[in-house]
Amino acid sequence: MRTGKRRGIGGAIGLLGLSVMIGVPCWLTYREVQRAKASVALIAAIKRHDAPAALTALDAGADPNAKEGEKAASLSQVLSECWDRLRGRMPTQTRTSKKLTALLLATPHYTGNQTFAYWKEPRLVKTLLEKGANPNVSD
Repeated sequence: MRTGKRRGIGGAIGLLGLSVMIGVPCWLTYREVQRAKASVALIAAIKRHDAPAALTALDAGADPNAKEGEKAASLSQVLSECWDRLRGRMPTQTRTSKKLTALLLATPHYTGNQTFAYWKEPRLVKTLLEKGANPNVSD
């Protein structure tokens, strides 16, 4: 009788361990894909001058340092980047052109030959900075 109970407890512990080993990576991957989608929505909302939608995207977990032109990451891209990070490799940065961050899109700025008079939304700018937007970004 005792061995049957031990097997039952051991099996339950094994099943719990397996569930954690599978569930945690799945949840982390799902969270990263959702963050990438929210970041794309943030940039789109700022370009539309839609402050409520931009604030909603930030609340949904958008990256405050998101850049225009970034696409939502696919599941395979997220898994590949996670695997690279686990192996100690840093993600590769491609420098094709200067892309504006969410903070730069939400404020007027100078690019060398002309001033872009983007809309001013102090509440959005304040929220971006509070959520960790880097005001010193350079490409």
